Amino acid sequence: MASGNDFHFYRAGKLHFFCPLCRVHQSTNTIKRVKWQHHFQLVVGTLAIVYLFWPVFGLKGLSLYFLFWGAFEFFYRLRKRDALVCRSCGFDPFLYRQDVHKARKALREHWEKRIGEENLFLGKKLRNYKTKEVGDLEGIAATNQAAAKDEKTSGLPPSTTRAP
Repeated sequence: MASGNDFHFYRAGKLHFFCPLCRVHQSTNTIKRVKWQHHFQLVVGTLAIVYLFWPVFGLKGLSLYFLFWGAFEFFYRLRKRDALVCRSCGFDPFLYRQDVHKARKALREHWEKRIGEENLFLGKKLRNYKTKEVGDLEGIAATNQAAAKDEKTSGLPPSTTRAP
């Protein structure tokens, strides 16, 4: 069930946790640690490769185990790190533990990219980030100015709607 930590717990073989930045619930089924079964698989794989390429490697081919182990550890950690990055806000706990400034920069880049792609906050200035105004404001401003001129010259009362 739940552990003493309020941010994560294990249930049904999955790690359930809450993002500390946006508080969104997430879960992942990555393995907790490298077990003896993984080493057994690496040994079997190494023996199979050595058997197939015996004329080339000979007995020295058994040292491939360490190469395969290193590759396994690299990809295992890469998958684990990717699984813990928040899908909602882009918070990376590994990067945050290494360097807070890099984590903030990565979050800023994530949100700028997401705002640009999804047209979030179109035409608004974001206070928390030192960014330019979002969207094609020159086109919006020109459309609004042209609409205001037309309203002034037509003698009708100004409308409350804005042009897209």
